[in-house]
Amino acid sequence: DTKPDSAGIDIGAEEIVVAIPPDRCPDNVRTFTSFTGDLARLRDWLLAHPITTVAMESTSNYWVNCYDILEAAGIECYLVNARHPAETAPPAPIPRQETRPPSPPEPRSDTKLVKRTDPGHPGHRVRTGKRHRGRE
Repeated sequence: DTKPDSAGIDIGAEEIVVAIPPDRCPDNVRTFTSFTGDLARLRDWLLAHPITTVAMESTSNYWVNCYDILEAAGIECYLVNARHPAETAPPAPIPRQETRPPSPPEPRSDTKLVKRTDPGHPGHRVRTGKRHRGRE
């Protein structure tokens, strides 16, 4: 199932790199900071170029604010694991030195795209717990 109105987002601690389809904008790859003001500019830029779906990759929990802002704007957000190769791309060969033993394989789940609103997603439980903490 392809989504032509989609974008890819790589989220880091200090900067966020966003790519939209090249036919939408001549400058289709942009970098934003992780501050709230720039997240709002990112959202506005995506909405100005009719993006309805984003796939975001983050190495930590830096994705949460971006996810919340985009989801509140009506953009469908997916959190993806960069360690899962695309199903259409052949695996890239990994050169190994013969003096080192091979690394054990990384654990892998069957889920390629995860919606954070899924009650089974660990991020949902953590966020829900924090949201209700202290309320009686």
